[in-house]
Amino acid sequence: MKRRTVKALVCATLMAMSLSVTACGGSDDAPKEADTKTEEAAPAEEEAPVEEEAPAEEEAPAAEEASGDTLEDYMNATPELKKQFEEEMSAAAAEQEGISMSVDVKGNDMAFIYSYDDESLLTDDAEETLETGLEATASIWEMMAGEIDGELGADKGTVSITVRYQKGDGTVLAERSFSAQ
Repeated sequence: MKRRTVKALVCATLMAMSLSVTACGGSDDAPKEADTKTEEAAPAEEEAPVEEEAPAEEEAPAAEEASGDTLEDYMNATPELKKQFEEEMSAAAAEQEGISMSVDVKGNDMAFIYSYDDESLLTDDAEETLETGLEATASIWEMMAGEIDGELGADKGTVSITVRYQKGDGTVLAERSFSAQ
């Protein structure tokens, strides 16, 4: 994946985290800060392709080598991008107090798992609100899946992205899978 795809995934994840904190009773200050950070990240994403033209050409051979492979194979074949992605995701997760985040890639399935380690953040209507949030962000996740399909040289709809919100004990609050339409 090109760096802009990694950044786009991080931005989408930040937006989802912001939505989850807002939906589940986080303080009024936290969502504003998260929204600001998401808005600040978006312009950087738009600038990234201009600044990274040369690195994108360097990455092209890796993409060609990875064509036909799964997303998991691709991530393992490009350790520098995998490391960058993991670092950016860790940084994004560290900003959310009481919520941890992990990413699991198996085959062509990528799962973003948000765990509410501090269940006092959850309100009575948390499940319904998270479901509504997943519906509202569906087009973003579908677009991300489509971008990854393109990077892999795969048919549209090959990669799926699952977003799961759960309690610290693993009880699922809301979950939905997305793929390019």
